[in-house]
Amino acid sequence: MGPYSWVEGQLDAFGRARVALSLPPSPFPEPLDALVLIEQVHDAGAPPAPADWGAEVAGLVESQNLSMDRTAWVSASEVAKGAAEIAVTIYGAAGTRFRAFIGWSRRRLREKWEAVRAEPWCVGCTTVMKASLRAALAVAGIPTPGDSVSGLADYGTGAVLAALEEGPVARFLESWLGARLADIAVWNNVRDGIDALLQVGAWIGDLCRDACGRLGFCG
Repeated sequence: MGPYSWVEGQLDAFGRARVALSLPPSPFPEPLDALVLIEQVHDAGAPPAPADWGAEVAGLVESQNLSMDRTAWVSASEVAKGAAEIAVTIYGAAGTRFRAFIGWSRRRLREKWEAVRAEPWCVGCTTVMKASLRAALAVAGIPTPGDSVSGLADYGTGAVLAALEEGPVARFLESWLGARLADIAVWNNVRDGIDALLQVGAWIGDLCRDACGRLGFCG
């Protein structure tokens, strides 16, 4: 299994679901950073599931929920020593639909992606950027209905950009990209582009492909 998994599912009749991602054999040659993002999925216009839902995350040093959005769960931390997998148990009302991203990274991982990349757009980078952006939105307390981010201008984008530049989500993204976003020379231009795209309600996938392209990681 690769370094990330993004799946959709629903809680069983007992209100439980388990999602896991295997880790490379320990001891790890270098620290592994991880990101867990769980989002409730509901039809447009439908109310979210009851608030008494959550997740239990195993395999991370810190597993508390960083999300300020009650329809999402975010954990970001180094992987615990000796962990064989990152396992997430989601609980709540039976039938609740969810989307789950689990990913791990280390600084040398991007070199391997560069060696095998064949597609015009790097699927790994854009997927991780998309998950990181959605996690940053949740940390900032901004809901993301579907893949649309329309209406973000009502919240402001400073907190989202800050979450991508500093903190646990930023450390995971730094590990994946091989550098802190704030230290990448062209990031200021990308930052301005992201701010404008968010405010006009761009699609998250398009936004991430654009950002990765400008950073030189794709295409």
